[in-house]
Amino acid sequence: MEQIVSAKGLVNWLEKQPQDTTYIYDQGCDCLNARYLRAMGLDIYLVGSMSFRADRQDHELPPDMDLIARLGDNYYPSDKTYGQALAYARTLGY
Repeated sequence: MEQIVSAKGLVNWLEKQPQDTTYIYDQGCDCLNARYLRAMGLDIYLVGSMSFRADRQDHELPPDMDLIARLGDNYYPSDKTYGQALAYARTLGY
């Protein structure tokens, strides 16, 4: 799982998505990272800022994934777009 779940993997996934798709950062079952993890085939129960529960196990969220999802220190507004997340990821060098 570690190979497919990464910030780089999230960026690659975002590049293929409609950029105007919205998500709510603090909605743990349908946030950006939950959507990405589901797209990777994981059975997601909950995603937090540092970990996620999938396939009945707890896992650490890889570095930078939460940072990309919340657009740095921009917690609010909680409605964000895939395009904003991708643009922020680019500022981090992805």
